[in-house]
Amino acid sequence: MHLPRKTYRLFSNVAQFCVTHQLIEPGRPIVAGISGGVDSVMLLAFLHWYAEQVNFPFVVCHVNHMIRGEEADQDEVLVRAYCHERAIPFESVKAPVTDMAREIGRGIEETGRIVRRAAFLNIGRRYFEKNTLLTSDSVKSEEFPSLKISEGDVHRAAKEGTITDMTTTFDVALGHHMNDRAESILMHIGRGSGIAGLVGIRPRDGRFVRPFLNVRLEELVDSAQELDVVWREDATNESSDYLRNRIRHFLMPIWHDVLGYDPVPRLVSLGDLAAEDEKTLTQFANNALIDARLSDQSLSISAVCALPKGLALRVIRLFFEEETKLVDDEDLAHEEDDYEFFMSSIPMKDNKTFSANHAVSLLDLIYRVDTGEMIEGALNLPGNVTAYAKNGRFFLVREKKNVT
Repeated sequence: MHLPRKTYRLFSNVAQFCVTHQLIEPGRPIVAGISGGVDSVMLLAFLHWYAEQVNFPFVVCHVNHMIRGEEADQDEVLVRAYCHERAIPFESVKAPVTDMAREIGRGIEETGRIVRRAAFLNIGRRYFEKNTLLTSDSVKSEEFPSLKISEGDVHRAAKEGTITDMTTTFDVALGHHMNDRAESILMHIGRGSGIAGLVGIRPRDGRFVRPFLNVRLEELVDSAQELDVVWREDATNESSDYLRNRIRHFLMPIWHDVLGYDPVPRLVSLGDLAAEDEKTLTQFANNALIDARLSDQSLSISAVCALPKGLALRVIRLFFEEETKLVDDEDLAHEEDDYEFFMSSIPMKDNKTFSANHAVSLLDLIYRVDTGEMIEGALNLPGNVTAYAKNGRFFLVREKKNVT
């Protein structure tokens, strides 16, 4: 596959980024999430070229959210035609995202993200965990107009998508770029995020990899024009109904005008610094959690109280995640839906999320028991869990849901 000079330079830099962050490995299959926008079409072009360099199989998955009617259908036609011309395996999935969002009580953006992740994982399992041959004859379309997304489905999709496990058989490549990461960091700042939120979108998030995360959107547009690649603009990207669009079209330009510099590279640099801090603090917290555990796997209240407050809060969050994960794994193994925890990067409803406020409240409870202000105490947490602090121990108990 011959590339013009500018695009070759761009793709070579992206390839080096993939090597540095171990995003795409020789022989390791990829599901490519392709919408038809310039970033995703360029991702498809890159994967087509890169597969010739390092030899890995990949399949394209296009998700039609059924929001934009005929416009959305044309997106699918574009991606399908691109794949057909190059004998790239193609799958499309249709899902009524607006109706599904209403049914599960979430926003359209969030529901669309959940649906896309579930679709990519399902396609990956079909192609790469069931020994399906990848040939040009694989080009087809599947429609799931009655697709249902339950809380358990959300949990499973999130769990597979956010826990790094290199023993899995495939990864999912997405077209997020540097501008997307900068916008996400601003969104997290606006929500009062901690250091982890300042990292923004990561090159790898479990199975999900983002080769273009070090590339500006403008570079992708320039290369697409140089390659004479056709893409489609999603009209919803101009709508001010969505927070990301408001940040992109209003906040970013105002920042540039008021402060006199392009905020994108500065925000990404902040994200890189935060990533290193987050990595270091997480390691400290993991070690502190090990040291604070008692023989019955509860936590020593005195050990937690001896930690700096910031580290103690991280230990409490890690403890909650680890303890609930043990139960979740057992539940999933028995295919039971009685108990659910949603400790992923997909935000759940307030009553399903273990938030920073929960960690602060738990630490306050532990402090009060440690100082003798209280003999013992308990707090209710998401997922039918109650946290107890008494007799020098901090532990969690999961309550069974009432079945009526």
